[in-house]
Amino acid sequence: MLGVYYIILSVFLGYSILKKLLPQLFHLSKLKSISFKPVKIAQWMVVFPASYLVGTLVMTWVTYFLCYFLRSTGKPMLWGNVASLSLFTVLSLVIVVVNKKDFAEFFSKASKIKASTIDNFYMENRIELFFVFFALLVSVFMMFSTFNIFNGMMNISPAVHGDFGPHLSVIRSFSLGDNFPTGYPHFAGDNIRYHFLFQFLTGNLEYLGIRIDWAFNIPSILSLVSFYMLLFSVATIIVGKAWVGVLSSIFFLFRSSLGFFHFVADMKTTSIGQITNKIIDNRTYIGKTTNDAWGLWTQNVYINQRHFAFSLSIMLLIIIAVYPLFLKMIHALKKHRQTAYDQYKKQAQPAAVTSAPDQKDSSVQNANLTQPTQSYGAFYVKKWFSEFVFSADAWLPKNLIRCLFIGLLLGAISFWNGAVVLATLPILCVLAIFSKHRLEYLIIATITVLLSFAESSLFMGSSGSAVSVNIQNPIKFLAEFNEANSVSFNFGDTLYKIDFIGLANYYFNILGIIPFLLLIGAFFMPKGMRWIMLAFVSPLVMATILTFTPDINANHKFVNISIILLNILAAYVVYRLFTVKMVLMKGVAVILTLVMTITGISDVFTFINYTKTPVQIKVDDPLFNWTKEKTNPNDIFLTDVHVIHPILLAGRKIYYGWPYYAWSAGYKTDVRERVIKQILGGTDREEVRRLAIENNINYIVIEDGFRNAKVYTLNEDLLKSIFEQVYNEPKSKVTIYKVK
Repeated sequence: MLGVYYIILSVFLGYSILKKLLPQLFHLSKLKSISFKPVKIAQWMVVFPASYLVGTLVMTWVTYFLCYFLRSTGKPMLWGNVASLSLFTVLSLVIVVVNKKDFAEFFSKASKIKASTIDNFYMENRIELFFVFFALLVSVFMMFSTFNIFNGMMNISPAVHGDFGPHLSVIRSFSLGDNFPTGYPHFAGDNIRYHFLFQFLTGNLEYLGIRIDWAFNIPSILSLVSFYMLLFSVATIIVGKAWVGVLSSIFFLFRSSLGFFHFVADMKTTSIGQITNKIIDNRTYIGKTTNDAWGLWTQNVYINQRHFAFSLSIMLLIIIAVYPLFLKMIHALKKHRQTAYDQYKKQAQPAAVTSAPDQKDSSVQNANLTQPTQSYGAFYVKKWFSEFVFSADAWLPKNLIRCLFIGLLLGAISFWNGAVVLATLPILCVLAIFSKHRLEYLIIATITVLLSFAESSLFMGSSGSAVSVNIQNPIKFLAEFNEANSVSFNFGDTLYKIDFIGLANYYFNILGIIPFLLLIGAFFMPKGMRWIMLAFVSPLVMATILTFTPDINANHKFVNISIILLNILAAYVVYRLFTVKMVLMKGVAVILTLVMTITGISDVFTFINYTKTPVQIKVDDPLFNWTKEKTNPNDIFLTDVHVIHPILLAGRKIYYGWPYYAWSAGYKTDVRERVIKQILGGTDREEVRRLAIENNINYIVIEDGFRNAKVYTLNEDLLKSIFEQVYNEPKSKVTIYKVK
């Protein structure tokens, strides 16, 4: 099957690229933890996910551009894939031929593997193997339980149905439609403002023969497993302990929050049985903050937005790649501190004694002491600044290939998930301050920004940017505004008020005990880990003071990213408590782990309950079949507002879909609302025809949604007299008119 071949080819390509451009990933045994102790980590835990991510990213971009440039052929997906698969197959053969000795040696060793070798590998990697197996089981269950096809029905969990509206429509616009140049199926006729490359990947896999549920679920599973593996690896590399990687992933899977405790308190009962039954039967995500019922802080985010895990994995890979620069500065400062101390002490050493050996006059001995020219504190600060600011290697790049590649990698995910790019930049900014070779970070940021702007210009053109940076009034979207406890400040001509109590309360509800664990850990964290904490908290700070889209709820991604990374440090604190020999401390660690995960554990039951009543759509729906067979791939339909519709699933675009999707992406929804009202309720035949033609509408679909709507005045008789009726389904009461 070509789709499977495409995935295998992308992994091989990614492996080959990493070998050449980021070879440090193949020498992880040389890394040291933040405590400067050797890191024991299986190389394949980084290399495999990195190969999948990099190869998929490169192949998808190249395939998309080949399809784009071949759009005039009438079959861009066909000829684009022919060109792409041919190109990368030939490139792979060249790589094999050039490195034939290495491949021959590899297969020779593989053919001679003995049972003892396998046993040794298992014993050395048993934690990692069990971890990956568990991550795979979790990922498969999450993806297939929320989206699958069975007995001719497409089953979509209600928890993801809303977000799957844009996802499935974009996927089918490639696999069954003709979306070049790329537009947004829910807002036809305008440029794309939505990160769509993951959906293009899925649509391409479906086009290459993989059924849509598998085409969507396979890359989603691989992306989430890659994320788990890289999260484990980042935690293990920083702390030096594999069990911290395991704990970090557990804390990611089962979120820390006060949601469970509020839920139990609201029940007003102490009966364990009643509490348990209520949790088991619960069908709404719990929590007290705004829109908690949406599952903004739960695993539902990674099922709804399947492109998120892929982009987060790229972020984690970049952190691994730049970690040596950070560690080099920490090591240099630690070494310099000792050097400064030694040099300072030398200033106070006794001078050469010229008096008789038996001279015991203390006043003479004191006179022979060389007095320090400055205090140790001043001496140390001078040396510290010399190393931190004025040394050449604090600024000059060491590896241009590394920073160029990372910049291209980060910039390339702008249209996979732009929020991850925005969150990664402040993380790198903070790390740069405390790293060697800071100009490498500047090169990374410059390439990322330039590439992001280039992609925006290509896909959005003159329609404007989907991102608009604005200072927001902190806490106004988070909780009830508390005027009595707010502090005002001016920024330009605008007055802002910060409700510190409301802000603290909001994040306390979301984060649970994470801040307290970090506060405890700050007293015994190794040197440098507090700086890492500053880097990891920066996306959360950004989410609090800035907005980037009209929908403030989109900021939850930045908060989630901080939570993921801060969980590593929280896991370190809990692990340290587990290692204390006192039974009391081990008990405290168990309690803290339970408090950290209890809300997330209760979310599991909510997730399962959602999957029991899926939204079902017939795979062979009559309207779907008619649309696919009787209309052109780039036709535009005027319909009622829909989340998911057979016309969208047939790969066609609709003039004005569910308004939230278009509004949150920055489209001018109010203009189209007025046009629809004028077309549906018009009384002038020529005016109605003109509006339909000017807006490139090919078909007008009349359903009960239009007939019963209070916001529209439907003049169906006029439409019937102007346009040709081409479809009528009495059972569903759907009539379609063709605009000519």
